[in-house]
Amino acid sequence: MQRESEGILLEVRPHGESSCICKVFTEEYGLVAGLVKGGRKKRAELTEGNLVHITHARRLENQLGTMRIEVLHNNAIAIFDAPDRLNMLRYQCELMAALLPEDVSQPKFYDRTKAMISGLAAHPIPWQALAEWEVDILSAVGFGLSLHPDEAVPCEEGSPLYYVSPKSGRAVSQAMGRPYHDKMLILPRFFGGQVGEILDVFALTGHFLKHALDELAPFKKEITSRNLIIDMLIAGESKD
Repeated sequence: MQRESEGILLEVRPHGESSCICKVFTEEYGLVAGLVKGGRKKRAELTEGNLVHITHARRLENQLGTMRIEVLHNNAIAIFDAPDRLNMLRYQCELMAALLPEDVSQPKFYDRTKAMISGLAAHPIPWQALAEWEVDILSAVGFGLSLHPDEAVPCEEGSPLYYVSPKSGRAVSQAMGRPYHDKMLILPRFFGGQVGEILDVFALTGHFLKHALDELAPFKKEITSRNLIIDMLIAGESKD
Protein backbone atom coordinates (compact mmCIF):
# COMPACT_ATOMS: atom_id res chain seq x y z
CA MET A 1 0.00 0.00 0.00
CA GLN A 2 1.39 3.38 -1.00
CA ARG A 3 0.05 6.81 -0.15
CA GLU A 4 1.19 10.37 -0.75
CA SER A 5 0.41 13.63 0.98
CA GLU A 6 1.62 17.06 1.93
CA GLY A 7 2.58 17.34 5.58
CA ILE A 8 4.49 19.03 8.39
CA LEU A 9 7.60 17.24 9.64
CA LEU A 10 7.30 16.83 13.40
CA GLU A 11 10.02 14.50 14.60
CA VAL A 12 13.26 12.94 13.33
CA ARG A 13 14.88 10.13 15.35
CA PRO A 14 18.08 8.31 14.35
CA HIS A 15 17.65 4.62 13.54
CA GLY A 16 20.60 2.38 12.87
CA GLU A 17 23.74 3.72 11.22
CA SER A 18 22.20 5.72 8.40
CA SER A 19 18.42 5.82 8.66
CA CYS A 20 15.92 7.70 10.78
CA ILE A 21 12.29 7.40 11.81
CA CYS A 22 10.18 10.43 10.98
CA LYS A 23 6.76 11.52 12.16
CA VAL A 24 4.80 13.74 9.79
CA PHE A 25 1.41 15.37 10.34
CA THR A 26 -0.14 14.94 6.91
CA GLU A 27 -3.02 16.72 5.25
CA GLU A 28 -4.65 13.51 4.04
CA TYR A 29 -3.94 10.89 6.71
CA GLY A 30 -3.14 12.67 9.97
CA LEU A 31 -0.01 11.57 11.82
CA VAL A 32 2.14 9.16 9.79
CA ALA A 33 5.43 7.55 10.90
CA GLY A 34 7.92 5.87 8.63
CA LEU A 35 11.51 4.79 8.15
CA VAL A 36 13.57 7.14 5.96
CA LYS A 37 16.50 5.17 4.58
CA GLY A 38 19.69 7.21 4.48
CA GLY A 39 17.88 9.96 6.34
CA ARG A 40 20.76 10.73 8.70
CA LYS A 41 22.75 12.01 5.72
CA LYS A 42 19.91 14.39 4.91
CA ARG A 43 19.52 15.75 8.44
CA ALA A 44 20.06 19.33 7.27
CA GLU A 45 16.97 19.00 5.07
CA LEU A 46 14.91 17.04 7.58
CA THR A 47 14.22 19.92 9.94
CA GLU A 48 11.22 19.83 12.27
CA GLY A 49 8.56 22.26 11.08
CA ASN A 50 9.33 21.88 7.39
CA LEU A 51 6.46 21.64 4.95
CA VAL A 52 7.09 18.41 3.05
CA HIS A 53 5.64 15.94 0.57
CA ILE A 54 5.80 12.30 1.63
CA THR A 55 5.45 8.97 -0.09
CA HIS A 56 4.73 6.29 2.49
CA ALA A 57 4.73 2.59 1.60
CA ARG A 58 3.92 -0.48 3.69
CA ARG A 59 2.53 -3.94 3.05
CA LEU A 60 0.41 -4.21 6.21
CA GLU A 61 -1.45 -1.53 8.18
CA ASN A 62 0.34 -2.39 11.42
CA GLN A 63 3.80 -2.00 9.85
CA LEU A 64 5.95 1.10 10.20
CA GLY A 65 6.68 1.23 6.49
CA THR A 66 9.22 3.28 4.57
CA MET A 67 8.95 6.95 3.74
CA ARG A 68 10.41 9.26 1.13
CA ILE A 69 10.41 12.95 1.99
CA GLU A 70 10.66 15.94 -0.33
CA VAL A 71 11.01 19.36 1.30
CA LEU A 72 8.52 21.90 -0.05
CA HIS A 73 9.30 24.80 2.27
CA ASN A 74 11.69 25.34 5.18
CA ASN A 75 9.59 27.19 7.75
CA ALA A 76 12.45 27.61 10.21
CA ILE A 77 14.55 29.73 7.83
CA ALA A 78 12.20 32.71 8.15
CA ILE A 79 12.52 32.73 11.96
CA PHE A 80 16.09 31.47 12.50
CA ASP A 81 17.06 34.85 14.03
CA ALA A 82 13.99 34.97 16.32
CA PRO A 83 14.65 32.49 19.18
CA ASP A 84 11.20 32.90 20.73
CA ARG A 85 9.37 32.07 17.49
CA LEU A 86 11.77 29.27 16.63
CA ASN A 87 11.13 27.72 20.03
CA MET A 88 7.37 28.02 19.44
CA LEU A 89 7.76 26.06 16.22
CA ARG A 90 9.77 23.35 17.98
CA TYR A 91 7.19 23.21 20.74
CA GLN A 92 4.29 22.76 18.34
CA CYS A 93 6.10 19.93 16.57
CA GLU A 94 7.04 18.22 19.84
CA LEU A 95 3.50 18.47 21.22
CA MET A 96 1.86 17.18 18.04
CA ALA A 97 4.29 14.27 17.81
CA ALA A 98 3.35 13.29 21.37
CA LEU A 99 -0.43 13.78 21.26
CA LEU A 100 -1.80 13.24 17.76
CA PRO A 101 -3.16 9.76 17.01
CA GLU A 102 -1.67 7.93 14.02
CA ASP A 103 -3.66 7.52 10.82
CA VAL A 104 -6.56 9.76 11.88
CA SER A 105 -7.30 12.48 9.33
CA GLN A 106 -7.82 15.94 10.88
CA PRO A 107 -8.05 18.35 7.92
CA LYS A 108 -9.35 21.38 9.86
CA PHE A 109 -6.65 21.16 12.49
CA TYR A 110 -4.04 20.55 9.77
CA ASP A 111 -5.10 23.71 7.91
CA ARG A 112 -5.09 25.71 11.16
CA THR A 113 -1.61 24.45 12.05
CA LYS A 114 -0.16 25.01 8.58
CA ALA A 115 -1.48 28.60 8.53
CA MET A 116 -0.10 29.37 11.98
CA ILE A 117 3.34 27.94 11.27
CA SER A 118 3.66 29.63 7.89
CA GLY A 119 2.62 32.97 9.41
CA LEU A 120 4.73 32.72 12.54
CA ALA A 121 7.42 35.09 11.23
CA ALA A 122 4.96 37.88 10.43
CA HIS A 123 2.50 37.55 13.32
CA PRO A 124 2.72 40.72 15.47
CA ILE A 125 1.83 38.93 18.73
CA PRO A 126 2.78 35.27 18.24
CA TRP A 127 1.88 34.16 21.78
CA GLN A 128 -1.77 34.97 21.06
CA ALA A 129 -1.75 32.74 17.99
CA LEU A 130 -0.03 30.02 20.03
CA ALA A 131 -2.65 30.19 22.80
CA GLU A 132 -5.46 29.82 20.26
CA TRP A 133 -3.60 26.93 18.63
CA GLU A 134 -3.28 25.16 22.01
CA VAL A 135 -7.06 25.30 22.33
CA ASP A 136 -7.28 23.81 18.83
CA ILE A 137 -4.99 20.87 19.57
CA LEU A 138 -6.83 20.16 22.82
CA SER A 139 -10.03 19.90 20.81
CA ALA A 140 -8.31 17.74 18.17
CA VAL A 141 -7.22 15.14 20.74
CA GLY A 142 -10.46 15.02 22.73
CA PHE A 143 -9.77 17.52 25.53
CA GLY A 144 -11.68 20.47 24.09
CA LEU A 145 -12.57 23.49 26.20
CA SER A 146 -16.08 24.99 26.36
CA LEU A 147 -15.40 28.70 26.84
CA HIS A 148 -18.15 30.28 24.73
CA PRO A 149 -21.17 31.64 26.66
CA ASP A 150 -23.44 29.15 24.88
CA GLU A 151 -21.28 26.28 26.19
CA ALA A 152 -20.88 27.56 29.74
CA VAL A 153 -22.49 26.11 32.86
CA PRO A 154 -25.96 27.75 32.96
CA CYS A 155 -26.42 30.57 35.45
CA GLU A 156 -29.81 32.18 36.04
CA GLU A 157 -28.36 35.24 37.81
CA GLY A 158 -26.76 36.51 34.60
CA SER A 159 -23.40 36.73 36.33
CA PRO A 160 -20.43 37.22 33.93
CA LEU A 161 -18.17 34.31 33.03
CA TYR A 162 -15.15 34.31 35.34
CA TYR A 163 -13.89 30.75 35.94
CA VAL A 164 -13.24 27.47 34.15
CA SER A 165 -13.94 24.09 35.73
CA PRO A 166 -10.62 22.22 36.05
CA LYS A 167 -12.44 18.94 35.40
CA SER A 168 -14.89 19.63 32.58
CA GLY A 169 -13.20 22.58 30.86
CA ARG A 170 -16.49 24.52 30.85
CA ALA A 171 -16.68 28.22 31.60
CA VAL A 172 -18.42 29.07 34.89
CA SER A 173 -20.01 32.35 36.02
CA GLN A 174 -18.55 34.42 38.83
CA ALA A 175 -21.58 33.83 41.04
CA MET A 176 -21.53 30.06 40.65
CA GLY A 177 -17.77 29.69 40.94
CA ARG A 178 -17.08 32.08 43.81
CA PRO A 179 -17.68 29.48 46.59
CA TYR A 180 -15.05 27.26 44.93
CA HIS A 181 -12.64 30.06 44.01
CA ASP A 182 -9.49 28.28 45.21
CA LYS A 183 -10.29 25.17 43.16
CA MET A 184 -11.25 26.95 39.95
CA LEU A 185 -9.16 28.13 37.02
CA ILE A 186 -9.41 31.76 35.92
CA LEU A 187 -11.05 32.46 32.56
CA PRO A 188 -8.67 35.10 31.14
CA ARG A 189 -9.91 38.19 29.31
CA PHE A 190 -8.27 36.76 26.19
CA PHE A 191 -10.90 34.01 26.20
CA GLY A 192 -13.83 36.22 27.25
CA GLY A 193 -13.32 36.48 31.02
CA GLN A 194 -13.17 39.51 33.30
CA VAL A 195 -9.55 39.40 34.51
CA GLY A 196 -6.32 37.55 33.77
CA GLU A 197 -3.19 38.30 31.80
CA ILE A 198 -0.77 36.38 29.56
CA LEU A 199 0.32 33.86 32.17
CA ASP A 200 -3.29 33.08 33.10
CA VAL A 201 -3.94 32.19 29.46
CA PHE A 202 -1.16 29.61 29.43
CA ALA A 203 -1.98 28.39 32.94
CA LEU A 204 -5.44 27.50 31.64
CA THR A 205 -4.31 25.68 28.50
CA GLY A 206 -1.36 24.14 30.35
CA HIS A 207 -3.65 22.52 32.91
CA PHE A 208 -5.56 20.62 30.23
CA LEU A 209 -2.46 19.88 28.16
CA LYS A 210 -0.98 18.14 31.21
CA HIS A 211 -4.09 15.97 31.46
CA ALA A 212 -3.85 15.18 27.76
CA LEU A 213 -0.19 14.20 28.06
CA ASP A 214 -0.85 12.09 31.17
CA GLU A 215 -3.51 10.11 29.34
CA LEU A 216 -2.24 10.00 25.75
CA ALA A 217 1.54 10.19 26.20
CA PRO A 218 2.45 9.13 29.76
CA PHE A 219 6.05 8.65 28.61
CA LYS A 220 6.22 12.43 28.03
CA LYS A 221 6.29 13.99 31.48
CA GLU A 222 6.68 17.54 30.21
CA ILE A 223 7.37 19.58 27.09
CA THR A 224 10.61 21.45 27.82
CA SER A 225 10.13 23.87 24.93
CA ARG A 226 6.84 25.04 26.48
CA ASN A 227 8.61 25.81 29.74
CA LEU A 228 11.00 28.05 27.79
CA ILE A 229 8.04 29.94 26.31
CA ILE A 230 6.60 30.55 29.78
CA ASP A 231 10.02 31.70 31.05
CA MET A 232 10.21 34.21 28.17
CA LEU A 233 6.73 35.52 28.99
CA ILE A 234 7.65 35.91 32.67
CA ALA A 235 10.82 37.77 31.69
CA GLY A 236 8.82 40.03 29.40
CA GLU A 237 6.32 40.86 32.14
CA SER A 238 9.08 41.65 34.61
CA LYS A 239 10.55 44.18 32.15
CA ASP A 240 7.17 45.84 31.77
